Amino acid sequence: RTPKHVQLAEDIASKAVIMLKNERDVLPLNSSKVRKLGVIGSAADSSYQSLWKVMKGMPEGDVYSGGGSGHIHGSNHHLTTVLEAIVKRAKSEGVEVLSANTTFRHENTRPLGMLKMEADVLVVVCGLLTIESHDRPNLSLDPTDADLIKEASLAKPTIVLLMLPGAVLMPFRFQVSGILLQFYGGEASGHAFAAALFGDVNPSGKLPILIPENVEDTIPPSTGHWAIYSEGMLTSYRNQSRNRRAAYPFGHGLSYTTFQIRLLRMLVDQEAWSSHTLQTSSTPLGSPGQVGPTQDTLVSLEVRVDNQGKLPGAEVVQAYAQFPKDVRAPSLQLRGFRRTSILPPGGHEILYLHFNVRDFSCYSQ
Repeated sequence: RTPKHVQLAEDIASKAVIMLKNERDVLPLNSSKVRKLGVIGSAADSSYQSLWKVMKGMPEGDVYSGGGSGHIHGSNHHLTTVLEAIVKRAKSEGVEVLSANTTFRHENTRPLGMLKMEADVLVVVCGLLTIESHDRPNLSLDPTDADLIKEASLAKPTIVLLMLPGAVLMPFRFQVSGILLQFYGGEASGHAFAAALFGDVNPSGKLPILIPENVEDTIPPSTGHWAIYSEGMLTSYRNQSRNRRAAYPFGHGLSYTTFQIRLLRMLVDQEAWSSHTLQTSSTPLGSPGQVGPTQDTLVSLEVRVDNQGKLPGAEVVQAYAQFPKDVRAPSLQLRGFRRTSILPPGGHEILYLHFNVRDFSCYSQ
């Protein structure tokens, strides 16, 4: 464990923060408007699972790395919780942090009723556990957290911070002002959330899954001895059925700035395209997810990304291939993505996305 390792963990976690909602630009927090910040919720001061519980075989896990074989037995000595990270960052802005429903590790606590009256903005930190061989009973947040979000949103502008293993239902999205999400960000989760809240880092993460609107918009799990995956590849964004609604679609993620994305050129190897279309080529299909051009590159896209907003930020360009409806494959499939560097206001970057035959192919059976 070195300072470089710590910095790397913080950089990765910060880049992975996804902003789902930012109503009326409540974020980043403005210290001239927010003098007292209330932080509440079950995961605000959550610690690592104790080694004693691990040795006893208790399948508890934590909101930093989940549970089971993928669980990381971290040290609480090195852990900065979300609450502690927010307190530290807020202090440099002269913002006072109040807390409720947390542990003794933060002394500036209040009863929840008093906190709601004093704070200018409320932050509710929620987490969910998923553990190997122990399924979640449903796609909802813990009822205590759900009630806390509702209570907070009725009192003051509310920002929800989520530490999740996967999709959850978000009926509260209409009542809150902002939503930031991490999928098990490790020990740097607190730092990443604090940096995003105060604008040190501009959120640039994108959803790798679809967030369903209701439980009816999901594929129900099997409850018998056999699981028949009859949906095939028609899951998430690949299922274009009008009966499947999304609260937040696959690939969604907001920023504190605005970007313009333009396709400048599409370069096609016409000879190779024709030979593959006529099935006369002996060239291998190639590997998916090319970063740079190779000898089997078939199509290249030249894309320009402009930062048209007032803050620095990075954007992720996503490229989807649309297949004919008569083939045995989803009509829309993600085939490539590239991330820009951090662009200053008025800045731009040219990105190249490369695709081979495999990217435009599907299995016939």
